[in-house]
Amino acid sequence: MTGEMQVHEVTVDRRLSRGTHPGRDYQGRCYELVFKYMAGHRVTEPDLRLVHGTLLIVGVPYPHAWVEIPGGIVFDPVDQLFFNRDGYYQTLHAESGPVYTPPEAEQRAVTTKHYGPWHETATTQTP
Repeated sequence: MTGEMQVHEVTVDRRLSRGTHPGRDYQGRCYELVFKYMAGHRVTEPDLRLVHGTLLIVGVPYPHAWVEIPGGIVFDPVDQLFFNRDGYYQTLHAESGPVYTPPEAEQRAVTTKHYGPWHETATTQTP
């Protein structure tokens, strides 16, 4: 993420950050990692929502995936960091597309045999 995102970064309870690895380079793996994060937390955090949407990068919309956590928090799988939802959406010009509950995401992954995107208008280029 850009330096301007640092002001929107939030600290979360250890149960939410379990299994995350900030500081590693996960470019191009957002769908896989967002699914794995949600699957790893689905029992203790059933209200998580997996979002397939877009981020505006240098004026170009790129498909991306993230997790929304109750309380106005976003987990971005590429950076493995947590952000204030409003700041995330405003700064990155994020636009939500399809939103999935944990059971819906698991069903889509089983049915399609991949991590996403699962909606028909998606492309495979990710930030």
